[in-house]
Amino acid sequence: MYTSKNKRVNQMLNLFLSSKDLITIPELEKQLSISRRSVYYSIEKMNQFLDEKGFDKVINVKNLGFYLNQETISALEKSKRFNNEKNEEFFNFSGKQRIETIIWLLINREKVSLTLIETKFDVSRNTADKDFKKISCILKDYQLSLSKNSGGHTINGPEIQKRNWIYEQFSKGNPILFSLLAKRVESVQNINPLLKEFERMTGNFFTDDAFICLSAYLDWYIDRIQNPVNRLENTNVIPSNLIALEWAQKFLFKNHVVNLGEASYLINTIHSSQFDKANKEYGGIQEILPIAKKIIFRFNRIAGVNLRLDSLQVNLSTHLLATYYRIKYGISYKHPDLDLIKQKYEQLFSFTRFSVRPFEEFVKKDIPDDELALIALYFGGEIKAIEAENLKKQKNDVMIVCSSGIGTSRILKQQLEDRFPEVAFSKPYNTLSYENSSLEDIKLIVSTIKIKNRKGINVLKVSAIPGKQDWKNIESALKKEGLVETKNPKMNIEGLLDIISEYARIENVNELKKALKQYIENSSTNFLNNKSKITNNSHTKLEEIFTKSNISFVDHANNFREALSLAFEPLIKNRSIETKYIDKIEYLTKKYGPYMMIEKGVLLAHAKPGDGVNKTDFSFLLLKKPVHLVNNNDIEAIKIIIGFATVDTSSHLEKLNDIMKICKMERQ
Repeated sequence: MYTSKNKRVNQMLNLFLSSKDLITIPELEKQLSISRRSVYYSIEKMNQFLDEKGFDKVINVKNLGFYLNQETISALEKSKRFNNEKNEEFFNFSGKQRIETIIWLLINREKVSLTLIETKFDVSRNTADKDFKKISCILKDYQLSLSKNSGGHTINGPEIQKRNWIYEQFSKGNPILFSLLAKRVESVQNINPLLKEFERMTGNFFTDDAFICLSAYLDWYIDRIQNPVNRLENTNVIPSNLIALEWAQKFLFKNHVVNLGEASYLINTIHSSQFDKANKEYGGIQEILPIAKKIIFRFNRIAGVNLRLDSLQVNLSTHLLATYYRIKYGISYKHPDLDLIKQKYEQLFSFTRFSVRPFEEFVKKDIPDDELALIALYFGGEIKAIEAENLKKQKNDVMIVCSSGIGTSRILKQQLEDRFPEVAFSKPYNTLSYENSSLEDIKLIVSTIKIKNRKGINVLKVSAIPGKQDWKNIESALKKEGLVETKNPKMNIEGLLDIISEYARIENVNELKKALKQYIENSSTNFLNNKSKITNNSHTKLEEIFTKSNISFVDHANNFREALSLAFEPLIKNRSIETKYIDKIEYLTKKYGPYMMIEKGVLLAHAKPGDGVNKTDFSFLLLKKPVHLVNNNDIEAIKIIIGFATVDTSSHLEKLNDIMKICKMERQ
């Protein structure tokens, strides 16, 4: 077949086959992670290989790079064997794949020598030696170690830990391990009826991924325990789950093994696999159901969402059953996308960590991040389903986002709907709901805080009370998405005269011009007078919003935290809020920046109802000297802090609306 025994030659050939342009020496150095000298050496080896097969050598265009002619490329691709035929000697494995295969060999053989690695993987002795050093570090996490003698390397440590490594690889869907079992398809398939029998006896049904993983792992496990040396110690302790015990003993007996220690291990392994559906009457699930209920309540409270308890409690309990057994029996789970989940769904991950505390108390251990990632995705999926359903019903064009989903953004929605009645605006979403929303049919996102762009949808950041520039930006963005039409140009007198002359005879053009001009000016004056009246009326409402005891005038505050404490001191004294409400506002401001600024120098400080609010209340603080809020390179000078706390999403809106109107009129 057209495959060199030199791994680097194969890698280089693949690069030339996949490249549409000439490849330079620096590019080959970077792609292959080798020195310039090694590049020239490999090109020479590749040319020898091509010449042996009767193909033209690689062509060098001076100062431009190297390429293979089309005839050589066509011949290599036509053979199909170059890329598709299996290489049983593992010549083309990456470093990671090579190390995983060596660990597999160490667990399944008595000894693995440097010579064996050199031969199987076509690597130098130095590379093989480095691989063993890396493997030694990896095995420490599994309480395993390597020893070396004249015959080669041997793996030492508990049998359970060796099995855990193998099980973990299958649970991750490791293609190397599955390929090593490829010749045993028939024996793997023989496991399937036994797993189906477990489902029938217990009423618990595996997910598709878990079923595939168990089929492969148990096929390996059967071979493993045929050697008595690899069996766990027999015991007289009878497992409490008699249904699972009956199944495990039948499974082992069919494979000529009678051992209660192995039966217990088999039960624990099966239970640590993920179930798609669990029998409520089955052992273990009843204990977890009330814990799942507590977790959901905690998540709803901290996230400000309303996840349905009925179906979610059962589904979450089903998931936690497997988590419980993995943690209890030290069966490691590694989530392949852990870092991505932490980065992309940071808030979801944080809320999940808070919510699972009752489960951690139940298992008496902290839940590892990899397990948390699975639970976080569970919650994320529920939120996404609810928000997708809401979006589908509402068919919104524009999504509104703020940190908590209440308060200022509801007023913003009202303002947006007043200005653009033809546009469908969503209810206010908090950041968590935004992160997990499908964004179906959404064309624009208007947010009072800085959020990450998703699915290429434009995000427009505005103030809670949009200024002139904000409104211009909003209108421009709506026009760009085709959600509003371009307004007609302003009316002018000459244009009016042209229209009038089409339908009537004008006897005195100059006098008509004067009359039209006066009419337009009078209309504008009346509008300004009405606006002035509205402004004056708004000022009279300021005294009605805050009770006298909730208004404070202070010379200065030493820092932002102190200013917040001064602003909310009246609400603490009358027990409207708890101190943690102030802590939350400080945290939100540090995380999202000064998004609560509703006007220059004015901060509308608030958090969610569940952050320590006992009753709806407002406070007002005026600082003679401003306190400065630093966010990245921006510095905001704050002279007024309007504090408000609300027990729900509606009782504060009337007063909040009055505050917004006053601020708006003052600016205009």
